Amino acid sequence: MAAQSGPECGGSLLIPMRVRVLSRSAFVCYPLERDAPRGMPSSSINLDRQGGIYITNQHPQAHRCYDSPVVEQLAAGAARLGYPLTSAQLSLFETYRTELRLWNEHTNLTSITEAAEVETRHFLDSLTVLLALDAGEAASPCLRILDVGSGAGFPCVPLKIVLPQARGSLLEATGKKVRFLRHLVTVLGLADMEVLQGRAEDLGRLPPHREAFPLVVSRAVAPLATLVELCLPFCSVGGSFVALKKGDITREIEEASAAIGILGGSNLRIINIPLSLPGNDRCLISIRKVAPTPDHYPRRPGVPAKRPL
Repeated sequence: MAAQSGPECGGSLLIPMRVRVLSRSAFVCYPLERDAPRGMPSSSINLDRQGGIYITNQHPQAHRCYDSPVVEQLAAGAARLGYPLTSAQLSLFETYRTELRLWNEHTNLTSITEAAEVETRHFLDSLTVLLALDAGEAASPCLRILDVGSGAGFPCVPLKIVLPQARGSLLEATGKKVRFLRHLVTVLGLADMEVLQGRAEDLGRLPPHREAFPLVVSRAVAPLATLVELCLPFCSVGGSFVALKKGDITREIEEASAAIGILGGSNLRIINIPLSLPGNDRCLISIRKVAPTPDHYPRRPGVPAKRPL
């Protein structure tokens, strides 16, 4: 087929294209090598004069230009974590990035939109959770992951792409984000992945979810003293809660120490991100669940944030 760059792409170049469908609403167009202008790479035609690929949705007027689908930093970082990505997994991450950017135009999902930053500060940062798991835990067919305050799907969706045997649950209270997550799970074809809408204070008391998850994760949601009350009730005894944090977290840990003990947690570990990975100012806080959470926790919605234990 022939694809012509639209006005947003700053030109009127007419080039025969090969179309690859990323999802129901997103396509990527590549120039046929024999027809590409001299000196222009066949894998990424310069339609927007900035090395972009041509992406459009099913509406004929909705033409957009985006960055080329490079995932080198993600692939290298995942390999350093001990989880080299297959071509199929890389393709899922490309689709994820495309859907994130399309939806972010009308739904506030993230302030990070540049392709390279999405790779490192969203995808690879999410995969650092793997540092908190041993090989047996990561490979277990019984692994269930709950992501509290999932937002745009970080970190659970990247973890599910890398650990396809795991079962994942995305907990989010905001309706617009819930709609994106349900769309994303469908587009990526992620089996055994559910989206739960509600507040952690409410769902953490329900039998289907209480102490049902060997791994509970949360990223950029709340201070640790609040976060443990929201997350540890979901964590099964013997399982772990992993929080992704940034910067100096010494005081945060001190303020959360009493709450961790009250809620059944212990054996806190701080796992620093290796210097060889981008975003090494971040760390993981891993807490082992050693006893059941008392029945009267979590407290009613809003109280853990207003009055941390």
